[in-house]
Amino acid sequence: MLESKYVAYFLDEVTNWQQKLNNADATINAWFRVQRAWMHLESIFIGSEDIRSQLPEETKRFEKIDKDFKVIIILIIYIITFYDYINWTFSIKDLLKEMVSNLNIIKSTNKPKLLDRLEQLEIQLNICEKALSDYLETKRLAYPRFYFISSADLLDILSNGKTLSLSLSLSLSLSLSLSLS
Repeated sequence: MLESKYVAYFLDEVTNWQQKLNNADATINAWFRVQRAWMHLESIFIGSEDIRSQLPEETKRFEKIDKDFKVIIILIIYIITFYDYINWTFSIKDLLKEMVSNLNIIKSTNKPKLLDRLEQLEIQLNICEKALSDYLETKRLAYPRFYFISSADLLDILSNGKTLSLSLSLSLSLSLSLSLS
C-alpha cells in the first residue's frame, strides 16, 4: 500500500495501521512462544523433585512465571465468564477486561506493556531452559552413556530416580539397538 502513488494523503493513517498490525503480530507470536516454553517446562519444574532440588533458583523463577502465566489465563477465563459482575481493582484486570470486552484483535493486542510483559516472561523461561540444559550437560559429563539418550528421555530418567536402573537399561538398550541398526 505504501507503494501507491495516492498514499501521500493517507500516509499517517497507513503508517499507523502498519505499526498496529506489526505490534499485533509480535504480541501473538510472543504469546505462542511463552505458551510453548511454559508447557514444556511446567511438567519438569513442577513435577520433578530431583530437578527442583538440583535447580532451586530456577525452580523459584519458574514458579513465579507459572503463577503469572496462570493468573493471566485464569483472569481471561474469568472475565469471559463473569464479565458483567467483576469489580475491577487491579491494572492487569483492567487490561484484560478491555482486551476481552473488545474482540478486535488489533485493539486487544496493542495494549501498553502487554508485549513487554510477554517478552519478559519469555526471557525468564529461556533462563530456566538454559539452566536445565546445563544441568543435563553436567549429568552427561558424569555419565557418558547419557549422551546416547535424548534430553526428554534423560529428564524422565532423572525424574524417576527410584526406577532409574530399569529405565536406564531399557533406554540404553533401545538407544544402542537403534544405533547398531
